[in-house]
Amino acid sequence: MKRVFFLSAALSALTLAACGSESTETGQGGGTIAEAAATAVPAVFNSTASPATPTVEEGGDLVAAWLAAYGALEGAETSPSGLVLVTLEEGTGLEPQERDLVKINFAARVAGSDENFESTWTSGSPVIITPAQTLPGWAEALTKMKQGGKTRAILPPALGFGVQGMPGGPVGPNEVTVFDLELLGVYPADDDAALEALTAEVEGEIQKYQTESQRQQTLAQQQFVALASINGTRSDNWIQSQAAREETTQTASGLVYEVVTAGGSEDASPLPEDTVRVNYRGTLPDGTEFDSSYSRGEPTEFQLNQVIGGWTEGLQLMKPGDTFRFYIPARLAYGQQGVGNGLIGPNQALAFDVELISVNPEAAEETNDINNGE
Repeated sequence: MKRVFFLSAALSALTLAACGSESTETGQGGGTIAEAAATAVPAVFNSTASPATPTVEEGGDLVAAWLAAYGALEGAETSPSGLVLVTLEEGTGLEPQERDLVKINFAARVAGSDENFESTWTSGSPVIITPAQTLPGWAEALTKMKQGGKTRAILPPALGFGVQGMPGGPVGPNEVTVFDLELLGVYPADDDAALEALTAEVEGEIQKYQTESQRQQTLAQQQFVALASINGTRSDNWIQSQAAREETTQTASGLVYEVVTAGGSEDASPLPEDTVRVNYRGTLPDGTEFDSSYSRGEPTEFQLNQVIGGWTEGLQLMKPGDTFRFYIPARLAYGQQGVGNGLIGPNQALAFDVELISVNPEAAEETNDINNGE
């Protein structure tokens, strides 16, 4: 997930992945997304010095110190609201009003950090917003720019993310934020022709994204099928290598098992309808553990016919107190789909160490009695 959603949500703005447009008679636009993706942050931003971290005495106001430090930079202006603007390049086009639509590139960071926590230059996706629906500092900065302009805006908390910051995000409470803004296009709110052209452009880009998404899904599915084939061959080889060992036995279904510990119990083996209590550890053929009751510190209980086929069959070979190791072919495990988290892939064979602690046939009988209304 791109972190641009993080910022967009905080701005409470209608943020569209805007691809650019050709300049129209009624509105002015920038380049396409493909062009934006290939364009680095304009050099004027990288070549502009930032102030050193100000020294603040204990109990001092760090926010005020940062704003003063930025305000002292060459070309900086501080507005009555506390916003500091450093104009890096004057624009020559339209000057947006608060209700107009604008297309911008931006980079965002916290004062004192050299790392952006979001950048549309990096993502290749300029955004279309309405200044009035963004952060107060953005609204003020954008309405003081002209199309084609580049500005560094330094927002005090009151014009940015306030005393709350971005909960769970990169901006802490009462932090000064720095935004590099490039105004690519202006689309006046009262210019129907410009808005209609922009609508058609954005709808076209949405269609392209949807087409590309469908193509990517098809390609991903093809690779999934390929992975299933590869895993199937490797898993079969691994199962057969385990079956060839003297310590193991292979059943007619293809399940391979090894007796690790024989408990010597005289109790009966479980039946499919019985409830069993077990400890277990599951691993991939390379030894990667993907699940373990031992790690959780608690055995698990289940009805034997409600689990994967390899367990249903294998546990019926055991008695309480036994520990077996099962080598389970994919068709007796999770099959061609694998498990959704991706850890167990398609057609993946598995190994399980299973300790049968107890068998409770009465539990199943009681369940049947309840289901039958007895």
